[in-house]
Amino acid sequence: MRVSDPPASAAGLPLGRFSFALESPRQEADVNEIVTLRMRISGSGNTKAVIPPALPASDMIMSYPAKITHQADFGAAAMTGTLLAEIPVSFQRVGEAVFPPVEFRYYDPERGAVVGLRSDPIRLRVSGEKQAPALSRTLPGSAVVQQGEDIEFIKSGPLRGLSLPFHRRPWFAILFIALFAANLLVLLKITAWDRGIAASSGMRHRRILAGALKQLAAVRRPEDIAPVMESYFCAKSGLGLCEVSDRRIAAALAEKGVSKSAIDRFLFIKGQSELARFSPGKKSALELKKDLQALRGLFREIDRKMR
Repeated sequence: MRVSDPPASAAGLPLGRFSFALESPRQEADVNEIVTLRMRISGSGNTKAVIPPALPASDMIMSYPAKITHQADFGAAAMTGTLLAEIPVSFQRVGEAVFPPVEFRYYDPERGAVVGLRSDPIRLRVSGEKQAPALSRTLPGSAVVQQGEDIEFIKSGPLRGLSLPFHRRPWFAILFIALFAANLLVLLKITAWDRGIAASSGMRHRRILAGALKQLAAVRRPEDIAPVMESYFCAKSGLGLCEVSDRRIAAALAEKGVSKSAIDRFLFIKGQSELARFSPGKKSALELKKDLQALRGLFREIDRKMR
């Protein structure tokens, strides 16, 4: 596709073929009112790049920034569209307000020439008595801001909170990550720890040994040692308390490979504890401490063998 530059006379002008019109919805107006003129530019070409021409300056008329809307259609042959500009105007005094013709110029590539379109002149009869700015009436929803009632309403009226939304605040990401990490840890505990590690045979035996050592630490009398020993042996062997006897203990420990000296020491301490219930003489605190220390070593040895 070969693209050529437009002539120098078309510099800065829109390219295409357009129609142009400027209209007023009314022929009469009050001097305190605002009238919205409607400018329409439509045709084939990029109307989004079109800048609507400004109204001529006048000592009787004051124009405000226009509200511009675009409608575009990307057809197979060419791009067409419409530009609609709504121009609010107010009046300085009563009389006849004349809007002279406004010119819109564009370059027509088919004709190879610059085309100028002129709108029809607009005449409005302006009547009434000019009021103070604070009492002037404005159109609802217009883009005009006046000092007066509107400003006083904004200054005294309630304003909505302008803070950031909850999910866009800086600390929200930290809270989200913290909650995600907490849920992940709970999930890992349930799946990995509770169902895997904590339910394993090794952890079960560790809990049995830790519980027995904790019970030994709470022993204060020699006769309290035997129940701790029987409870520990039942937990390790899986036997019931009524099935526990010295012969059964010796056979079970020997089967697991516990040394004979350790078995004899275990049964000796157990027997001494059972006799202490009926013996008038009590062991000294030092003797009780030695038995408990020896028993801790025996518990650990039995724990290594009975897995």
